[in-house]
Amino acid sequence: MREELIAELTALKKLIEDAGNAAGRAAISLMSAKKALQDKEDALLMGKVEDVVIDGKNAETRAAQMREHTAVEREKVMHAEAVLEGARTTLANRRAELQINLALTELIKEVA
Repeated sequence: MREELIAELTALKKLIEDAGNAAGRAAISLMSAKKALQDKEDALLMGKVEDVVIDGKNAETRAAQMREHTAVEREKVMHAEAVLEGARTTLANRRAELQINLALTELIKEVA
């Protein structure tokens, strides 16, 4: 049992490191997707996108026009948010596994 815990703790160290790196990459991807969305919105508002004019008579219409022309970018943001949430969940689960194994290690020490 003791050797198994040592092996699992060693493996968990790498899994936690990998999960943390994945969460970091996902956060960067989300920032990049949000920037791309903002850049597209700015270009649309400034009239820098050919054959597209945001000219609705009220804020709701202009917002709808903006959504229509940024669907791809908004989808990428939503996807990046989901990936980040999954990476954070994985990291939290790995940390919980570590805490359980550390508690088991303490129990084994007390018994021995």
